[in-house]
Amino acid sequence: MIVLIYCLSTFTFDRAKMAINLAVFPPGKFDRMTSVIANPVEIDIIHKSLKSLRIMSTMEFFTRVGVNLLFCFRLYRIVGLVQGPTEHQRPSVYPKRNRASVTFFFLFVVLLIVGVKESIRTSTLACQPHPECVVKAYRWTTLESDSLTQCPCLTLIDVEVAPKTYAEWIQPKNVTDKVAQLAATGDLQTIQLINRYLPVIPEELRRCRRMIHL
Repeated sequence: MIVLIYCLSTFTFDRAKMAINLAVFPPGKFDRMTSVIANPVEIDIIHKSLKSLRIMSTMEFFTRVGVNLLFCFRLYRIVGLVQGPTEHQRPSVYPKRNRASVTFFFLFVVLLIVGVKESIRTSTLACQPHPECVVKAYRWTTLESDSLTQCPCLTLIDVEVAPKTYAEWIQPKNVTDKVAQLAATGDLQTIQLINRYLPVIPEELRRCRRMIHL
């Protein structure tokens, strides 16, 4: 539900512009497609957000089912204790202090916070030289000085729908090096290029096994 609310509140679409395109361009034209009007970055983010709700593997299925069953079992035990606790069950409601467990839980929370914060920080710094990377994976990255191939990029979008000069129409920007740099980690899943020049498929891109849209 949170993901759906986020998508509904984030997605913006210029319906007036779409109505003009439908009125001007005949059926079958590329300009009548909604994907041309919509923001490609928002489309990809929403697509990945909705995809996260799907169960894509056997491991995800058993993990989600197991978590739900565990939650139901704990809820059942709590309801049973509230409705009619027995003498044997009462002590379990207020367990004795266990310093080892408390210490372990505290250290786990601290390490989790540090890991998440450092993953966000290092991934952001690694992808900072690449504004074309609109969606990235957050993981702890070992930063190397002046390296352009360590960004864990998931989505690369480089779009120019309205070139300003005739030269830009005839000789679009060559993005071969940029694609190779962002594909170096093997995380790329989506690439969208419009009015860009890609003469060859970089070898780094061939190693991206989870490519979905190209």
